[in-house]
Amino acid sequence: MEYTFDQAAALLNMGRNTLIRRLREEGMLGTDNLPTSRWRGRGVFRVITKMYRHPVAGYIHYGRTVITVKGLNAVSRKLRLAQHQPEGSRNRASWVN
Repeated sequence: MEYTFDQAAALLNMGRNTLIRRLREEGMLGTDNLPTSRWRGRGVFRVITKMYRHPVAGYIHYGRTVITVKGLNAVSRKLRLAQHQPEGSRNRASWVN
C-alpha cells in the first residue's frame, strides 16, 4: 500500500504542508518534493512518473512522490513520532523494521 502526502499526514496527525516541510528539513525530500539521492531506492518513497500535454510547451513529464508502508514507519521514526501500524496487521509485529 502507498500513501499520498495528504493520507500520510492524516495518519501521522499533522497537516500535509507540515509533513512536507519537516521531510525537507530532515533531508528526505528536495525542493521539488522528490526523494533526495540518499533516500532513493530504499523502499521508503516511490516516484510515480506521469505526463500531460501543455498547449504551448508540448508533453511535460513530472514525478509524484508517494510514501510506502515501510516509508511511513521510517518517516515516523525520523520525525520522532509514534509508529504507524497499517490496517489489517494490528496483531502482528511484522510491520516493524
